[in-house]
Amino acid sequence: MKRILIIVVFTLVALGTMFFMMRSGSNNKVRSPRKESIVGVNVTRVERRDLVEMRVFSGTLEAENQYDAAAKVGGRIQKIAVSLGDCLNRGDLIARLDSDEYEQQLAQAQAELDVAQASLAEARSNLTAAERNYHRTLKLR
Repeated sequence: MKRILIIVVFTLVALGTMFFMMRSGSNNKVRSPRKESIVGVNVTRVERRDLVEMRVFSGTLEAENQYDAAAKVGGRIQKIAVSLGDCLNRGDLIARLDSDEYEQQLAQAQAELDVAQASLAEARSNLTAAERNYHRTLKLR
């Protein structure tokens, strides 16, 4: 009985395997053949040229020399004459300061100078008058 059971199981497994093989083989036949896709191709004549090798890298650059720029006087910036990354030489104009405040200070200093010069002229005149009076007083004695 055991022998019959083994033969039946073996036969069922063999039949199942043949069924799946035939079924998978029939599916391949039913499928439509692939359509060939058209690929565009550029054709050119062969020509002699130099090879250009290009590589892209990422990194950080640091300047060999770094300088700090400072104005001799403070104030509001009226115009910036350079852009970031521009090369500069000694004496190049970097920024223009608003000169209104300095012009007012100059006018005030000029007025004070005029007053001082007038005071000096008056003092010299007074000195001359005092010297005359002194010499006259000496002569009268």
